Amino acid sequence: MITLKIILSSENLYMLIIKKGYEHIRIYQSTTIDGVYSEITDSVTRPLLQIGQLNYSYFVDVEPGTVYFKYTYANDTIESAQSEAFLTQPGDPDKIGHTFGNYVVPEGVFGEILTHDDMKHSFLWGIDLIAQDSGNSSWDEAQTRWIVDSAVRDFEKHLGIDIIRRKYKTLPKDTDRKVDQWMAGDANIYTDEEYGYDFNPDLWMNYGFLQLRHAPILSISRAELKGPTLISVLDLLDWKRVNKKVGQVHFFPTNQMVFGPPGAGYASMLMWAQSRYTQAFELDYETGFETAAQVPSDLREVIGKWGALKMLGVIGDGLLAGFSSQSVSLDGLSESFSSTQSATSAYFGARIMQYGKDIETWLKHNRYKYGGIPMGFVGGL
Repeated sequence: MITLKIILSSENLYMLIIKKGYEHIRIYQSTTIDGVYSEITDSVTRPLLQIGQLNYSYFVDVEPGTVYFKYTYANDTIESAQSEAFLTQPGDPDKIGHTFGNYVVPEGVFGEILTHDDMKHSFLWGIDLIAQDSGNSSWDEAQTRWIVDSAVRDFEKHLGIDIIRRKYKTLPKDTDRKVDQWMAGDANIYTDEEYGYDFNPDLWMNYGFLQLRHAPILSISRAELKGPTLISVLDLLDWKRVNKKVGQVHFFPTNQMVFGPPGAGYASMLMWAQSRYTQAFELDYETGFETAAQVPSDLREVIGKWGALKMLGVIGDGLLAGFSSQSVSLDGLSESFSSTQSATSAYFGARIMQYGKDIETWLKHNRYKYGGIPMGFVGGL
């Protein structure tokens, strides 16, 4: 008997139920990863989707590690595409994460880069996440999710890239809706507002070069050049030539125009008798990794170690805050205990030091692998 877990975010749950009308989860299994998957749920046993319930469980009477699973969201008339196949590992069937090879990113959302079980059993292995307070408070999954999100944001700033998927929209309309987390399936949803890019004739003559503020680029859905009076001059979407990793775009026509961008756009600039002006280029685009499953394993690991450092600092105080040693004696019997903990040092100092060295080494060798090499430009942009 094993337990299958499907974990959703509140945003994804809202989209599945309200936007798409799905009512339940259907679970399929196969003895091989590329085999034929047959449904093992029915109209009675299918887990029902409910607003407010983010974790769904289903019990299967098979040996761990012997069967592959997929799942879909559905109602009586429609059904989503099947998820990626996942294998429940031997051992504790309740461990869900990338470490255990059984975390599947839910449809339509980015997903979790590291789950609570990833952090607890991989980076904090052997540590009991229960405080020594009067209530023996336990560390909650929501706290882990908050720490991991914080660690991801720290690495985004340090590397100068987007890791979590984002959708930038220039000058959102009244019908557009801003959300905190990226979701698929709604063209009017965006996560961040973008501002137009200035027109520079020197860069325009350089095959329409434009350096975007955010990278890596996943897709560009709108690219438009407007004049100083906000009149649309060119639809540049079909002209884009994208260097996705560093967020650079060149605009060059795909038809047989002889003069290219200089002939198409610069002539208008001459008519306006202006060399440059502000917020000429408007772009809507998406950045980051496509889903949490596409985040490279080395980047996922270093984020986990940084998140573990944040957790260890809090957990250490929760276990033995400001505690160095104690001694107890009773009728000739004595017991003493000493730790590395003091009012100013960490209880898990050795692990903290090791993780710190690992992160420093990783950054030394991989900083420019993801963030690109910083460059200086002569002249104003």
